[in-house]
Amino acid sequence: MYKQTVNIFLSTFLISVLFFFLGCAEPDGPVGSQVGQNRDGEVMTVEIYADEDTSLAFPPPNTSRSIHLYVGSIDGVTSRALVKFKCPALPFEWSVDSSYVELAYLGGIGETINPTVGVTQLSHIWMELDTIDIDALPDGEELSVFANPSREDSGKVRIYPSVVDWMRMIDSLRSDTTLSDTAIIDSGLTIFLEPGPSNECLVDFCSRSAYDDTTTGGSKPRLFVYITARDSANGELHPDTLEVVASDDLFLLEYDTTAVNDNLTIGSGVSYRTFVRFDCDTIDTTNYHIVVNQATMTIHRKRTVEPWYITRSLIPFTFTGDTVIDFRDTELMKRFNVITAVDTSLNDIGIIVSNVAADWLQGKDANGWLGMLSGTEDINIDRISFHSTSGPVELCPKLTVHYTRFPR
Repeated sequence: MYKQTVNIFLSTFLISVLFFFLGCAEPDGPVGSQVGQNRDGEVMTVEIYADEDTSLAFPPPNTSRSIHLYVGSIDGVTSRALVKFKCPALPFEWSVDSSYVELAYLGGIGETINPTVGVTQLSHIWMELDTIDIDALPDGEELSVFANPSREDSGKVRIYPSVVDWMRMIDSLRSDTTLSDTAIIDSGLTIFLEPGPSNECLVDFCSRSAYDDTTTGGSKPRLFVYITARDSANGELHPDTLEVVASDDLFLLEYDTTAVNDNLTIGSGVSYRTFVRFDCDTIDTTNYHIVVNQATMTIHRKRTVEPWYITRSLIPFTFTGDTVIDFRDTELMKRFNVITAVDTSLNDIGIIVSNVAADWLQGKDANGWLGMLSGTEDINIDRISFHSTSGPVELCPKLTVHYTRFPR
């Protein structure tokens, strides 16, 4: 009897809890899921055009996690590249017969794509996460370069560095425990690539992060050293090949970041970021409680003629600053959404900004500014342009807010 009473009590309790949560659930409203069943609510839609906007070009960073190594110059943008190799494992005894560095190129940016570059070998300690000052790099030894002329927009480039002294130093450090200078090991074999003469393009070399197609010999930068070796004191001399993939690489851009125009521009490499402001005072928050069902910012593409690749994704963000000067303080940025893909066949791009609009209307963040940057800002070189507030009103950035209002 006691057990039956307990079971009845537990069943009644669980049913009560279930009905409690069902009663608290907020069903879908006419537009979005934030609207309840309050019958006094009125569904509204408003379109707000941007009243201010601007694009700023930020100094380009060292680009070290890209699959690309751009080298060349076009439209005021100049790119150089650094590639470093660690010494491969050495046998007991060896002598170098020949050596070369091989780079794969896959076209590039500009009308004339060719792998004409200037190459030097540097003695310099660096890692790809360092901030590289091009002017502080030491002078190097100029190297010869050979490209396969039968391949126009893709192929392999061979560079012929001097490796004997470098390998001997590393070999002596390994065997002589009294030597403490490991600088030569840390610096590695560094190749510095610069634009060639009258080369109005950016050649796209594959970096160590590129996909490696082993059926074609690999696309990553590689050092090949052909040696005559002996594996032990009593071993016989035999030919051997030492091969190592680059341990570090990056490309470095130079550009006048004061260049701006009337377009809203977003891009990578030289980091173009666009900022747009919306005045939401047309929505009455004094006499009504506002629940945002959905808010979408629409920007209209401006198809400009440029040599750059098209930016394929955008990252929207908001920030706590109030002025254009604040835009340069990255600590004020607050990313709020996933990356928005760019469909290049469409003229309009819609970005969902519901939570940000709700914060504005609830007074949590009242500045009304939204920012956008490229999803590949520190990976690639690309651009995309949109109409600004200086153009026709119907092409200005627009915020469409679907909301439900309740009398206070």
